[in-house]
Amino acid sequence: QEKMDETVLRILREKEEQIQQLQLDLRRSESKSLMFEQVAQEAEDDIKRIRDEFSEYKERIGLRSEGSMRELRDDINRLEGDLADSNSARDSLQANVNRLEKLLEEERQSRSVDESFQPDTTTCTAHEEEIKSLQEEIEEAVQWRVSVDGKMKQMERNVMDSNERADDAMQEGNILRRSLEEAREQMRNLECELNDMRHNTHFASKGNSMFSEFVDERKKLEGDLKTLHEENLSLRQENRALHSEIEELSMQRSMAVAQPTRMPCKCADLQDELYQTRVERDRAIQECRVAMIRSTDDLRKAGLLEVTQRKRMGELRDDVKRLFVENDRLRRANETIKNDMMNAKVDRQTLKEKCDANTMEVDRLKDLLSALRKKHSALSRPSSVPAPVNEEIAKMCARPAEVPQTPSVHARPSASSSLFFS
Repeated sequence: QEKMDETVLRILREKEEQIQQLQLDLRRSESKSLMFEQVAQEAEDDIKRIRDEFSEYKERIGLRSEGSMRELRDDINRLEGDLADSNSARDSLQANVNRLEKLLEEERQSRSVDESFQPDTTTCTAHEEEIKSLQEEIEEAVQWRVSVDGKMKQMERNVMDSNERADDAMQEGNILRRSLEEAREQMRNLECELNDMRHNTHFASKGNSMFSEFVDERKKLEGDLKTLHEENLSLRQENRALHSEIEELSMQRSMAVAQPTRMPCKCADLQDELYQTRVERDRAIQECRVAMIRSTDDLRKAGLLEVTQRKRMGELRDDVKRLFVENDRLRRANETIKNDMMNAKVDRQTLKEKCDANTMEVDRLKDLLSALRKKHSALSRPSSVPAPVNEEIAKMCARPAEVPQTPSVHARPSASSSLFFS
């Protein structure tokens, strides 16, 4: 009887130890699940913060790029207007010179040798007025050139300012890129749910629209540069033709001066003044050509700035692609964590069932122990106990209660626990 009591007590102790171990495992699994939930919440907060920073950065870059493109369009329109003014001034000067040449030729043909000795005050006065008007036009052209130089300097300063703003934007982009890399390093072991970013195509559509706008602006600038190049070639051809005409006229004038029968008159002085006017006209044309070359250089600089903006947009698109890849990886990890949490819940339910079964077994053993004590007290009295009762007690002691066998939590570590402790 004492051996039977010891056996029952030993079984009770083992069952109590198992119950304590199961309760400890249950508390441990609950703490792990809470820790996983906290980690997931922190990861969601970090992702929201990074998403807000990235959207703010995208909006700021978009506004700056739109402002720079608007400034470039204004500069191009201003340069086109200046080029049109220079062409009109050049055409007017050329028309005046041609008109003077025609008047001089008509005067030569209409006057005979005898009449050439007599001064024609009316014609000389007309020529003097024409020369004065040409000088005034030359002064206006010089003033216009000075104003164009001032505008070009202002545009150079604007280009320098835009370059500085672009450098600042690049530095801010590098800082944000480093912060994003640090955030990715911190979030390598954190998992969260980012299904909404998969269907959010606002940034991608915005980047595509800005990229198409840059492509259109680049094509427009290329067309403007081709037009300016063609106009430059035509101006060079006209300049060559004018130089050849000037050489022919100078040869004719030298031949006319070399004639011994021709006496000097006021027309010769007018021819000298006309030659000086042509020289000044050529100088003004040369200055206009220099201004056009400068405007072409400014357009080339604007094209380089557009290429830089395009590269920057490509980098932003690469960052968005990397974020989408990171989003996919985090989604897969989130699914793994969900599966692990479901497994932990199943294990916790299993542990609860085992605890209930062990509690029932302990209650049964306690009832058996009380029955054995009653039987022991009855045996201590001078009375006989029937044999079937003893056999029934032995069978009850030998047959333990059935406990559902489930895999232990420690025997099969989940992927979430391995991910967390790694």
